[in-house]
Amino acid sequence: PGGGGRHTKSHDVTKSRVLKACQPLRRREMLVAVVTSLSLALPAYRSQHRRQLSQVNILSYQPGSQVTDHANIDLDQKALETALSGYDWSEAMDIYTKGGHSKPKAECTLNTPATVSVDIAKKSAITFTTVHGDSITGKAASTYAAGSTKVTFTYPVAELQVQPESTQCYVGGLAEEHQSTDGCIAVDGAGLSTFIAAGVSYTGTCVNIGGRTLKGFSTKAEDVMYKCSPVAGPNVTWKIGCPYSSYMPFYEYYGEFDYANQIVTAALTGSNATLSFKNGGMSFVGAEDVARKEMTKKGTAYMNVWMYVVRELEDAIDDCVTGCIDCNYASAHAWDEAVAFYTGSLEGETGISQFGHRTGVFGKLLYALADKRAENFKVAGVLGNSVRGGAKVNRELFQLFTGGQELLLMGDCAGTKPIVQRIVQLMAIPLVQGTLRYAHKVGVDSNDSP
Repeated sequence: PGGGGRHTKSHDVTKSRVLKACQPLRRREMLVAVVTSLSLALPAYRSQHRRQLSQVNILSYQPGSQVTDHANIDLDQKALETALSGYDWSEAMDIYTKGGHSKPKAECTLNTPATVSVDIAKKSAITFTTVHGDSITGKAASTYAAGSTKVTFTYPVAELQVQPESTQCYVGGLAEEHQSTDGCIAVDGAGLSTFIAAGVSYTGTCVNIGGRTLKGFSTKAEDVMYKCSPVAGPNVTWKIGCPYSSYMPFYEYYGEFDYANQIVTAALTGSNATLSFKNGGMSFVGAEDVARKEMTKKGTAYMNVWMYVVRELEDAIDDCVTGCIDCNYASAHAWDEAVAFYTGSLEGETGISQFGHRTGVFGKLLYALADKRAENFKVAGVLGNSVRGGAKVNRELFQLFTGGQELLLMGDCAGTKPIVQRIVQLMAIPLVQGTLRYAHKVGVDSNDSP
């Protein structure tokens, strides 16, 4: 793909056979068949040519990189909804803007010595003792030159779907009673913390934050979906980089890069700030609390997160190195991130949302939405004709997630593009279903339940 590049014989033979077998099929059927066949035909290829997949599965998807911390963003969504249930707008805003559960960090202002003594490289080890009493190692969040007065480091996150309480540092914008601090850096009686970086011991005042936020998924859109300009390799014959075709319709409609953030913020504050939008502006001035609550929690999950999932898929193609089997870790990691953000951590090993009709328990992100709406529209089950058995669209998506991962790891960058396009189409289905459902509830049914 893309001209030239190194491929293994097994890849060429496998893919050519699949494509030949699929010639009579329609485009959609062919794409699904290619993905399914690749997923079934490549276990030997995996063992010979790619890194060992030893991470915790995301349902049926087997990531090749650690993305448990990324999946934890659904814990912010859950905390946000808890705050909204009591109409605590201040706490909800703090969770939205400051996070708490994903990419936990400590921002430390140095005391002794007052400045960095020896340059600290980005991602270099920073050792400290936690509140729980464990000696652990984090990573420098950036490069800090000698003379810097502040150092920020990220906390380690376990390769588990549920982070052990003794290692959790969940603070950020969470209310104190909802924080979990056993895994945070210890603080002495004077309010100071101690850590070691580049062989030097420092004391300072540290503040624990959430490095990844629901708000950030939207506020970064201009930089990572509109302006990004990756350098294309010599064999690339397709368009890469920004603006992403999947993002542009939304930007062109609303006329704002961070349209999702502005809508959510307006709902949280009860303002009319989005009335200046090119299209789709709305006012929450005088709106009932329940309307603001519903717009906030649906906006964060189904606008902010939805668009960022798509961004990660597009980024994976940009990171893909054509024809190189051993060069695509970054590409596959971005793909893994997309699956983690789509699913979240609360789905567990089996996908709790597919049993939600019986248990009343659902996840908080896009996987859960698909299962909820599949029940409403009787498109659940293997055949998509039932109200039970989990959304058929989720089954199709996870086939595509796995198939796309395989192609990326084989350096088949161009081959991944139609898979992304199909994923975006499928991800839109629950949004359309939700729109139809609520239009009916508002226009026909008097039931006000969410």
